[in-house]
Amino acid sequence: SACATGGNGISFVSSSLAAYNSNSVNDAKTAFVGGTPVTTIDPSEGDGVFVFKLVNGPNPEDVIYGMIKATELKPGVSVDFEYRIGNIYAHLEIVK
Repeated sequence: SACATGGNGISFVSSSLAAYNSNSVNDAKTAFVGGTPVTTIDPSEGDGVFVFKLVNGPNPEDVIYGMIKATELKPGVSVDFEYRIGNIYAHLEIVK
């Protein structure tokens, strides 16, 4: 919630393991645009894979698309995620 100010924030669209494994940022962006974005996710939903859109500022290069996958889920305790790099290589440090 601290970063969700001035139009910044993150939203998610549910995806599939096949889409995650294909590792195509263009397909991820298309899936996001065609989906119904939400601001919270349930990592136990479906394959536990989600496309995300992170808005980190007002400029086009501040919009990051990528994918995350739940790798380990301990209900009520913790969840581990793996992610695919955003749509621009420079986003790697931001996504981390």
